[in-house]
Amino acid sequence: MWTEVANFLGNPDIFQAEMDLRVHGQEGQGAEAEREIAKLNRRLADVDHRETELVALRLRGAVSEVALDRNAALLPVERTHLTQESERQRETMSTLEQGQAAVASLKALREHMRDRLDSATHEGTAALSSRP
Repeated sequence: MWTEVANFLGNPDIFQAEMDLRVHGQEGQGAEAEREIAKLNRRLADVDHRETELVALRLRGAVSEVALDRNAALLPVERTHLTQESERQRETMSTLEQGQAAVASLKALREHMRDRLDSATHEGTAALSSRP
């Protein structure tokens, strides 16, 4: 078992391939979350614009009070939904950033463990060779 662990830790290609898979997957998800947040921000700006336009139409007498009330009730619901979805996407990005930090920590831990195993292996070999 220790041989397998030592091989894994000592072979940077295996470790790096696994870490690259994780990082590239996270980068793709992060880019998608960024695009989604930008889209949601545009939609929120559109809701603001429609709300302003609706009030302006009412002030000019172009829409009835009933139409104003009906549309005015829908806009806050849409704004709440978009805001919640934007927050969910931000949480996704935060989780991905934490994952990237964890990958960096794993790389450092791998190096440390490999060095410790190398040191232990050399010490064990030296101890065995010095026995009578």
